[in-house]
Amino acid sequence: MEKEYCCFIAGMLMVMNDVINNFEEEK
Repeated sequence: MEKEYCCFIAGMLMVMNDVINNFEEEK
């Protein structure tokens, strides 16, 4: 259960990082 939670958080961080990078590139 804890492992799945960590994977979920890691995935969310990766998605947020991609969104931030795309936002900065557009600006």
